[in-house]
Amino acid sequence: MGIKRSILLLTSKTCKIPFTCGLLNPVVFLPVNFRSWSLERLTSVMVHEIAHIKRKDNLTYCLSRIICSIFWYVPFIWVAFRCYLAEQEKVCDLYVINMGTAAANYARDVVDIVRFAKRSYLITAMQSTIGKKGSVLKRRVLSILNLNKIDTQVNKKCRVKTLVFCMLCVMPFLAFTPSMIQEKRKDAKILFSKEVSLDPVYGIWVNTNYTGKSGLLPVKLSIEPDGTGAGYQNVSITQPAYLLHHRIHEAWVDRKGDLWIKSIETHSYMLAEWYVLSRISDSGTVLERTKSLNKFPDRIEPVFTIYSNDYVKYFRK
Repeated sequence: MGIKRSILLLTSKTCKIPFTCGLLNPVVFLPVNFRSWSLERLTSVMVHEIAHIKRKDNLTYCLSRIICSIFWYVPFIWVAFRCYLAEQEKVCDLYVINMGTAAANYARDVVDIVRFAKRSYLITAMQSTIGKKGSVLKRRVLSILNLNKIDTQVNKKCRVKTLVFCMLCVMPFLAFTPSMIQEKRKDAKILFSKEVSLDPVYGIWVNTNYTGKSGLLPVKLSIEPDGTGAGYQNVSITQPAYLLHHRIHEAWVDRKGDLWIKSIETHSYMLAEWYVLSRISDSGTVLERTKSLNKFPDRIEPVFTIYSNDYVKYFRK
């Protein structure tokens, strides 16, 4: 079949279906019951697996997986990948047919091997193509029965057409990354600048529902323009439960007119920095905040930790 090097043949009790493994020096795995196979079946299996090695299918399979991981959001990529696996097996089946094996006998051998593999511990390209569902196996058998002796080499024009088709499928989706995403980000928010007024942030914020809940959950929150602030356990008292220092990292206004702010805060009751995401309503009367110790939260939602309620809601006093 045009392969000059020797191919290592291995068997394993956990191997239920023949398959090839390896990228640079692939080996062929066979189930332990291959000794009971007929010479015709063994020949068909070996021709099929050696065809995978000759075509470097393991390498192209890994590259295809990488592409699918990068462009996972493109539906056509996954459709093309499934079609690629099916065509990969079809071409290797053609090698078997071209060697003189009757299609009906080969199809019967495939069914018998799958029936024996009641439980498989290794996931391979062949398994993913054959599958566990009868409908998938049925399509594989029908594909084998419809094969005719043809040249297994794909001409260069066909390869170019396939490459162009794949690029045409992917290019529209590439428009969304990263340029379109960046444009959407610019439309959705304005980065911290003179155009974004931070006046709605500063002042006194109150929520009497937090009274008596926790010393770290202030009833009254003070935020000042000079970067200082404080938390109070009661609306009327003047002695703060803790002091805070904040610096604005980013600010923007969304389409609804709400002001969003990312700030980094340090509190007097602990040395760590809090990464705070805040949202102030368009009317400037409602403040919602959520914070994290390691990175900026990507959304505002109630989360409880051992330190405090990391989601708080305040109203303008």
